[in-house]
Amino acid sequence: MNKRIKKIRFSSLWKVELPELADRLITIVDKHDPETLEIKATFDLLVEQKPQIALLEVPFGPHPITNKMKRLRKQRKAFASGINNRLKTIEKGGKTSAIEHLEVLQPVAIRYLSELSRANNKRTSQRVTQFLEHIKMNPELSVAFSALEMSSDIQDLQVVHANLGDEYDKRTKSNSERPKGMTSTYVNSVITAINNMFKDIELAQVKNPALDYNPLVDELNEELVSFGKLINARASYNKRKAEEALKNNEVVDDEVIIESKSEEPLESTQSTERINPMNVEVDNEDNLDQLDIKKTAAVSTKQTRLPIVSPEA
Repeated sequence: MNKRIKKIRFSSLWKVELPELADRLITIVDKHDPETLEIKATFDLLVEQKPQIALLEVPFGPHPITNKMKRLRKQRKAFASGINNRLKTIEKGGKTSAIEHLEVLQPVAIRYLSELSRANNKRTSQRVTQFLEHIKMNPELSVAFSALEMSSDIQDLQVVHANLGDEYDKRTKSNSERPKGMTSTYVNSVITAINNMFKDIELAQVKNPALDYNPLVDELNEELVSFGKLINARASYNKRKAEEALKNNEVVDDEVIIESKSEEPLESTQSTERINPMNVEVDNEDNLDQLDIKKTAAVSTKQTRLPIVSPEA
């Protein structure tokens, strides 16, 4: 009697589980001599999917540069706030010699640097860029900052702003080099190759009654059962968590609860299966407020360094 190959819900596998299953199936079939069993054609088609299988890796997760950018953003806001606070302190001191310079600087500092603690990354970047450009284009501001002995404060802000721009460029380049946008295509091609091979094995049993396919099918089913148990255990866990959440009046997503952020459900466009979404890995840090620093805005320290002009000049 011909044996049937067990079915599993491929759409319930995680991204890193499909490559493991595909590699196990290739190993098993290869061991049973696919040429002798007359299934070599569809087996070879699955083997040809190995480059796509290799691309289904563990998600990248947050970019390692992101944490450094967070620190630089905090420093930038701190330096900007420090400039305004320093001007307020000088104003409270009431020195006559400082009044003229304060009248030049304070309107500019308040306009560009006030309340940056509430601003998002993009707005902060734009305002700091405009502030530094304003100083560059108006020499009297440089003279005033120098007279109040605040040139180093401006240079600190310039340095951290330029460094942040450089790190943003590095991260953008790195992210652009990551493979993306083809995940569902890779998943579908691998699943299609597996299903075609399974159909070929079942058909070959009918066409070649003299050949013994039982050892192959038994071993394939053993592997598929182990993955099926994994899927069922995860479904039970999710159901239990959903019931607990409902009991506690918590909001529950319509989709599967993912226990680990390092794993993702597969995405397939095959209409025969219920599909869970899988997103390409991205940094979430700038999703809502993209940091809009470009080389032309975050100019290097050498280009934007504030000239130290003496009050007498």
